[in-house]
Amino acid sequence: MSETQFPCSTGRFSTTAGIGLNSQCLECAAGLYSTEESMIECVGQCSQGQYSSETGLVSNDQCLGRCAAGRYSSERGLTSECDSLCAAGQYSDQPFQTACKPCSAGKWLDKIGLTSDDQCKSCSTGRWSEQIGRTSDDE
Repeated sequence: MSETQFPCSTGRFSTTAGIGLNSQCLECAAGLYSTEESMIECVGQCSQGQYSSETGLVSNDQCLGRCAAGRYSSERGLTSECDSLCAAGQYSDQPFQTACKPCSAGKWLDKIGLTSDDQCKSCSTGRWSEQIGRTSDDE
């Protein structure tokens, strides 16, 4: 991370040496930010479970998008809504999740993108499993 000869403000960068105006600096791209001045690139990335479509961010706190319940993301630097839905046998009950939770023991789920352990189905009468994250009652 080298510095330019002109101090671009936070949230901006330049690869051109000797520029004379802050307005000649480029804004950090969506999903990226810069907490320091005089940078030649924006190296900060929105955290896992967050995103931003805005440019020129100066900190991770400005990555205001959060993965919705039923979705998750383990990627950094996202620019739009988290597109990964929780798999069968899993759910996400809160926004800002980086992984999904498995259905509890004694339950199963064959649908994707659900938002609560209450949506997981109980094992049929006479069946029980200690296994978590089951995707069918037949396993």
